[in-house]
This record gives sequence, C-alpha cells and structure tokens, in this order.
Amino acid sequence: MNPGQFTDQITDAGIGSFLSLLKNLAQSICQMQEERVRIDIAGSHDSIIKSGGDVHIHGDGVSRSQLHSAGDIYFAKNSSMSTDSTMEAAGTIHARSVGGESIGKSLLVAGRQIIAHTISNASVTIGGYSLEITDPIENIAFTAKSLQQKYGRAASSSSE
Repeated sequence: MNPGQFTDQITDAGIGSFLSLLKNLAQSICQMQEERVRIDIAGSHDSIIKSGGDVHIHGDGVSRSQLHSAGDIYFAKNSSMSTDSTMEAAGTIHARSVGGESIGKSLLVAGRQIIAHTISNASVTIGGYSLEITDPIENIAFTAKSLQQKYGRAASSSSE
C-alpha cells in the first residue's frame, strides 16, 4: 500500500475510533500512577529519586543526589546528612544536616516548609522566596511567609 492509498482508507469513523483508543490509553496510564506512596531508603549517592508521595531517608543520608517528592521529604536518623544534593518537595522538607564543608551546594525547594537541625552552603526556596545560606544556621524552620517577612523576594544573606 502506498501513501496515496492509505489516505483513501481514512474515514471519520476510523479517526473517531482511533481517538477513542488514544483516550482510553491515556486514562489507563493516569490510573497506573501511584499516589500517596512512601519511598523508604537508607540513603543515596549519585541518584535521582522521584516519588508520587513521601521520601523517607532512615540511614546516613544523601550525597550528589536529586530527590523529588509529591509529598514530604523526611530524614529520620539524627546523624543523616545531605550534601551536594537537590531536594524538591510539594510539602515539607525535614532535614537533619544540610550542606557542610563540601564544595558543592545543596538546593532545597518546598511547597510548605523547610526544617533543618543544621544548614549551611545551601539555597532554600519556598513559594518563590529564596535565601542563600553560607554560614551555618541551627534549628531553623523556613516558610514562604518567614522568608518574605525577614528577607524579601530577592533576598540573599550569608546567615539568619
């Protein structure tokens, strides 16, 4: 069959049937997406992790990794560290130790809140408000409102 013959076979009913099949396929793919899941890991190195729910790190932490979560990112162990990594969560990022003496910088982007026991050499962003952190800050909780009130939209500071 040459291309000219193929176009003669196309009908409105055939296109409608094909469109219906495509819609069913798209709907089936949407239904396969997992929501409200929890990925539970000891840690990661040089990894990309994407979750339709939460990411819980119960071990030593993450380095040179990218974590993307439709929920929260939570570090359970008090000694967990995050270095040279990017973390993006639609909800809250609850980290223990972020940044440190490493050459690379960590990036934290959250929808609601970023909580850290210790943070340095990192950039935090919530709701379009950002802060560059170079000097260590301890026991801090950031929200979009706190970043806006304390630092302004285009804020840049070495510490709190």
